Amino acid sequence: MISIQKKIIRFRELALLNKVFSVIFFSLVMGLFSGVRIYLPWTEVPVTLQTLGIFLAPLFIAEYAFFSTLLYLVLAGLGIFTFSGGSGWHYFLGPTGGYLLGFLIASAFLGSSLRSAKNRSFFRALGLFAVADLFLIYLPGLVWYRCWRGSGDWMLLMRNTVLPFIPGDLLKAVLPISIFSHWFSERD
Repeated sequence: MISIQKKIIRFRELALLNKVFSVIFFSLVMGLFSGVRIYLPWTEVPVTLQTLGIFLAPLFIAEYAFFSTLLYLVLAGLGIFTFSGGSGWHYFLGPTGGYLLGFLIASAFLGSSLRSAKNRSFFRALGLFAVADLFLIYLPGLVWYRCWRGSGDWMLLMRNTVLPFIPGDLLKAVLPISIFSHWFSERD
């Protein structure tokens, strides 16, 4: 009886260790992806691969994606990783601060939503990713950008903070979902 209890405890320890390493791994992925930047001439907000990291983590580690994103944000705030334009806590107050908050909200939403097998089909997952991208990342990004600028025409701000990023983010959502939709159907 004691041997079985020890094995159960050991299994739980390994499961916890696996989760911790997964959280660290995906925060490293986000950090690496943030280094890929394309600057557009009409906005201070660059195109990055950060959202690809935000989209990948929930596919693998579900609700733990939130902790992975939180760890990435803390490490970038401390200067270990970079955000789209640099590192440090002051980036939370710059033009991309709303996106950073949105990353955290979106990873929590996607992680909890993708726990359910019914949400892992291609079109359901794509719908969830679209909601996360448009409303949970772009909306805080747009509102924060407007606050950062002090004012501005909403349509002009949409042109600077949302519209240029939709095609790339759609691709960043479709790619991992396409790859893993088959994996999900096999696993569940």
